[in-house]
Amino acid sequence: MRDVVIKTNKMLEAWQEMGAKYMLRANLYMDAAARDDATTFAFKKERATEKELLEAFPGAYPSFTYTQDPETMVLWLHPKRITYGDILSRGS
Repeated sequence: MRDVVIKTNKMLEAWQEMGAKYMLRANLYMDAAARDDATTFAFKKERATEKELLEAFPGAYPSFTYTQDPETMVLWLHPKRITYGDILSRGS
C-alpha cells in the first residue's frame, strides 16, 4: 500500500477507514468499555504492508489483540480481556 494516512480519535472510525480506504479485512469485536475509548489512532507511512497496518491497531489500543481463527482463517480484533472463543457466544 502507498501513502497510508489515518488519524482519528475514535477506535471505530480508525477501523472503518482501514477497511474502506485500505481494504483490510477482519472482524472487530468491541464491548461497551471499548466503545468509549478516545485514544488517537495515527498511522502514516509512504509504503506499508497490510500486516503493518493491522499491527498498528493493537499498537494504538494496547488493550486489544488480534486472533486468526484456525479453521476459517478469519481475523478477529478483540479486547485482550475477552477470550477469542467467547466472542460469538456473547450477546452484545
